[in-house]
This record gives sequence, C-alpha cells and structure tokens, in this order.
Amino acid sequence: KSSISFPVSKLDTLSLNTQKQARHLAYLSRVLSKHAREMRKMGFQDSITVNVLEKNAKEIISKIAMNLKSEFIVKTGKEKAAQLAEKFNGTIKGESLLFPKENLEGVALELFDSKCEATIIAGNTRIDISLKKAVFTAPAGKVLEIKKG
Repeated sequence: KSSISFPVSKLDTLSLNTQKQARHLAYLSRVLSKHAREMRKMGFQDSITVNVLEKNAKEIISKIAMNLKSEFIVKTGKEKAAQLAEKFNGTIKGESLLFPKENLEGVALELFDSKCEATIIAGNTRIDISLKKAVFTAPAGKVLEIKKG
C-alpha cells in the first residue's frame, strides 16, 4: 500500500477521462456511419478489394461484364498490352488498349492469371489489378451489389 507513488484519485480522474473519450468516440462513430450511408445513397464512389485467386474475383468480373454497355480500356505494360491486343482483338490507343465489351471477362481473367499490374476502366467501374489483389471502384450501389453476391 505504501509502495505506490500516486494517489488513488488519479485512477478516478483517468477513468472519467476515458469515459469522456469513449462517449466522444461513440458519437464520432455514429456520425461517420451516418455520412457513409448518405454518401452511398447519393452514389458516391466506393471500392472493394479481393484476392485475384479467389473465386469471387471471377464472379465480380462476370457481373461487371454483363452490365457493360460499351467498350472498355486497359492500361498495362507494353509487352502485356501487345499480347492482349493480339489475343482479344484490342486496339492500341497511345498508352491504352481499347477492347470490345464482349472481351472483358477474357481480358480480366488473363490479367488475373498472368499476375501483372493493370487497370481496367469499364464504364463507371475501375479495376486496379496488382500481383495478388484487385480493387474494384464503382458507384456505391454497384459495389453493394457486388458485396451481396
């Protein structure tokens, strides 16, 4: 009892401060959740990250391909770009490739399998592919559909 170098009231003070911070964090959490809900309703951009080796990455590509109304763009390294253009009937336009909408699944799966870095822009959806993951960015409603499966 005599070996402690601080008064017990200090623990009371720390407890009160912690309770205040907890209340403030709970309030902040509610505010952030409300804003996120509202931004989703208004169609702000959202994203989902998936492992390209998982089955759901291929399912997401299928969903995006079904809803794609026009051509899509791919940005990747020159060597891979030339291979994709030849294999999937792409047109090289500067630093990008332009493909018919029917080839989205094939091109995306090829990029997943070859584990090369690339960006696919398909309508209002952007897919950033790296060695192990793909980040799908689209309006929040579309991302919500993807998450629901």
